[in-house]
Amino acid sequence: MTAAPKPPRRILIGAGTYADARVAIRLTRQIAARSAAVVGGILVEETAWADLPRLKLQRVVTSGGQLVAPPSARQARRMFERDARAFEDELSGLAQTAGPLARRRGELAETVWAAAAGWDVLVLGYRAMQPLPGRVVLIQPPGEGAPEAAALADRLARGLGTSTITLGLGSPRADLPGERLPTEDALFDRLSRISCAAVVLDRAAGPFHTLDQLRRLLASARCPVVLLGAPPAPPSPTSRGG
Repeated sequence: MTAAPKPPRRILIGAGTYADARVAIRLTRQIAARSAAVVGGILVEETAWADLPRLKLQRVVTSGGQLVAPPSARQARRMFERDARAFEDELSGLAQTAGPLARRRGELAETVWAAAAGWDVLVLGYRAMQPLPGRVVLIQPPGEGAPEAAALADRLARGLGTSTITLGLGSPRADLPGERLPTEDALFDRLSRISCAAVVLDRAAGPFHTLDQLRRLLASARCPVVLLGAPPAPPSPTSRGG
């Protein structure tokens, strides 16, 4: 008997702008290159961005480093609609099976996290503000490693023409590669001092499993983040002792 074909990998891309989405789509194209994939997208109108038209005396920094006046409410809406159309066009050409683009308002990390059920891979877009090559960072779990995440990090690095670096929590181990940091704060601080092209993490293996940790990861890395798998389910009341 022949083995049943594997179901397509389900990949969800989340971004706050089309510029952020383009970077995530480039990574997703590599992730989906070797197997069938179902790709979905969420464009998140973040609250801070939606409130910019009210800040008439403020200035915002463009991706080119220029200080400009914030857009009017009408301009902001047109920009969001333009980004949505461009993002959806990219999705349709990314995989044979691409779902319609969802639009949400809120915070990127929280929105994608809430929509993660049923997806095998989450790709959070983040546009690099500096044209540096960067490296792909693998966050190593504390246990026996995450071979799928490690293989994906290597593949992304080859596709981007860069190298990988591995970070983890705990004491150095001869059987696992990379740097080990004693605390989460130390790991996030080390990550913030690396020029990152992308960060790859297995949510099931850890060491980061929560939304707050994802927020800190994005803030420290300032690059796209690729999450494989799902975080472990919390224990049910009947499974606890007592």
